Amino acid sequence: MTSHLRVFVIVIIALAAASVKASDAPLLPPNWKDMAVQIVRPDYPKQSRRLHETGSAVFLLTIDPKTGKVVAVNVEKSTNHKRLDWACIKALMQWRFKPNTVHKVKMPIAFTMTL
Repeated sequence: MTSHLRVFVIVIIALAAASVKASDAPLLPPNWKDMAVQIVRPDYPKQSRRLHETGSAVFLLTIDPKTGKVVAVNVEKSTNHKRLDWACIKALMQWRFKPNTVHKVKMPIAFTMTL
């Protein structure tokens, strides 16, 4: 019997933990889903799955307040795998928010695998 590898990309969007300094970008408020117009989950790159690459990261999204479009994504904490980081950046750049709701957001994302 062959074993099946199940792969999960977990996008951690319930952003409750972590203390935030006044100068830090805010975590999303509890009603963030009401503000989000478009959410794109990152793909788990085939090469990363093959190599069993996993990791957690935190990205800082800069949003144009007039349009709600993400205009920049900075890596605050890397997954330590460039392919995973780039998959996140590519997906997060496609996010959209309602105009005039948020301008900076910290977004944690985790890639995990189970056998």
